[in-house]
Amino acid sequence: MKAELYLVDRLSTRVATYEDLDVLVTFVNHGFAEDNYPFRDSDFTHREEIARLLETGCFLLTEVEGKTEIAAAIYVELRDKHRGYLAMLTINPNVHPSVGKKMIRAGEAFCCEHGCRIVEGVVLASKTELTVAYLRCGFQIVREVAYRRSEILVQPSSIFLLEKSLV
Repeated sequence: MKAELYLVDRLSTRVATYEDLDVLVTFVNHGFAEDNYPFRDSDFTHREEIARLLETGCFLLTEVEGKTEIAAAIYVELRDKHRGYLAMLTINPNVHPSVGKKMIRAGEAFCCEHGCRIVEGVVLASKTELTVAYLRCGFQIVREVAYRRSEILVQPSSIFLLEKSLV
């Protein structure tokens, strides 16, 4: 029996705080531990990495309405030369997949509000559904490069570098 997917119509995002650290680590690791991510040999991330990312950027997250669980999260970083960066888009499998597009849009809006003219992103090449979501949001694949995280890989992999103009 297939579980009912929660619809997240009114997406209310907030910036994660250090109080969300442990929940974020668990959520991201769970999202990257799916069956279609066969090369993972350990947790995708850890507490120290997420804490470091909270110092250089932020995670936007939304919770399932009426529940105390995260619906989706995305990492956003403001970089020089009016560039933003999106990564680690993670979607709760119990919510409708359209929340991914909404989170990408929330990340773009955050970057735009902070003066970014271009937003970049990265997606694991094996995550076809996420790549499609970014392409549907107007991103273009700039290039494919080897993904080098030997601590989690058991076979070679690659990532797509994505880019989109916000002006």
